[in-house]
Amino acid sequence: MSGVLLDLIRMKRKALDDLDADIRDHLEREMADNIDRGMTPDDARAAALKRFGSIALAKEDTRAVWIPVWFDQLMQDVRYGLRMIRRTPAFSAVVMLTLALGIGLTTAVFSVVNAVLVRPLSYPNADRLVWIATPEERSNEELVMSPDLMAWRDQAQSLDRLAGFFIGGERIDVGDEVVQARVVAATDGFWDLAGARPALGTVPRPGEQGIVLSHAFFERWFRGDPGVVGRAVPLNGRPTAVTGVLPPGFRVQLPPPPAWSGVQSGEVDFYRASIIQPPGPPGPATAVQLFEVIGRLKPGLSLARAHDELDAIRANTEKAFGAQFRPRRLRIVLLADKIVGGARRSLIVLLAAVVLVLLIACANVANLLLARGSTRQREVAIRTAVGAGRSRMLRQFLVESLMLAAIGGTAGVLVARLALFPSRRLSSAVWRPRSRFGRPAFTTC
Repeated sequence: MSGVLLDLIRMKRKALDDLDADIRDHLEREMADNIDRGMTPDDARAAALKRFGSIALAKEDTRAVWIPVWFDQLMQDVRYGLRMIRRTPAFSAVVMLTLALGIGLTTAVFSVVNAVLVRPLSYPNADRLVWIATPEERSNEELVMSPDLMAWRDQAQSLDRLAGFFIGGERIDVGDEVVQARVVAATDGFWDLAGARPALGTVPRPGEQGIVLSHAFFERWFRGDPGVVGRAVPLNGRPTAVTGVLPPGFRVQLPPPPAWSGVQSGEVDFYRASIIQPPGPPGPATAVQLFEVIGRLKPGLSLARAHDELDAIRANTEKAFGAQFRPRRLRIVLLADKIVGGARRSLIVLLAAVVLVLLIACANVANLLLARGSTRQREVAIRTAVGAGRSRMLRQFLVESLMLAAIGGTAGVLVARLALFPSRRLSSAVWRPRSRFGRPAFTTC
């Protein structure tokens, strides 16, 4: 839009310059003819001007043909509006600051709500992903024991993919130093659920030990050296093969790790293949692994049906292991609901609050504009007396209001960007890295 306006302004200036040149050329030819007929230069010029008529009127008539009248008047209104803003800096600053705060806060909160509640997770078929847990009655730890995971993987018909994972911290030797890294240890079904397509190498094959580096970790600690793929690096003191490097845009959203793990939420440095070890014979001393579990429902199947099937399989496993399996309940929810958790209600309440703030800001600005309008009655009377119509006056006031709104809205976008920095840290576990700020900003404005 700004490019079109600049083109129109340049066209206007060129047209006016050409018009002035044509008028001068016409008058010079007329004066030359008059001098040839015996007139003095002064008389020749006066006669040429008399015959040509009003130069100002000729320019106005030509401008009406060459340049759209509405555009010319619009530019006049814009220039007048800028003068009014400079003439009343205190009033203009209050209006723009009020709009900036209202729009900025609403835009920031809407951006978070859009990223957390509206946009789908960055998984293939994200609407079918579920979170599965078997918390104990006396504990809130939502973990699954390996016998349950193996039984569901082998017997469940309601899921087309199942994976266990655990978020932790592990020490990796990057050559010059040993780094404490944030790691997701995941079973082989995780790669398909997450849609992992390495930029270099491949993901570990089922039953194979290996790690897949995030692109950021690869660039920072291995300096982007593709030779690291296929190389064994010490991981917790044991050589482990680097099988691949993920592309820069690869992200997965997972629930934050348990508080007792001591690992904070944040970007994952690499993913390690975790192999499910079959448990020993049933008994009170049987060692089992613990996982957090996600799965993908088959198309058209409901959560209730999957819950009933998994619960029946789990009951059979409980009978087989007896005392090792204390009473547990099965919980299965959409992965998006698990990640958002109790933040949904808080975000909706916060969004409603900032929308109310925006409405109050708009009402205050409207009152300020009405109050200023009452002080401009003399100006309106004078402009009406010299020929300004009602539509022209309304357009003038509209242009002034739009200019204030545009400046306030631009400042509001800057306020929103500043407000989003802490929001990104608070919602790092569920923030959609691919979401753009501009879309919610323009929606709010």
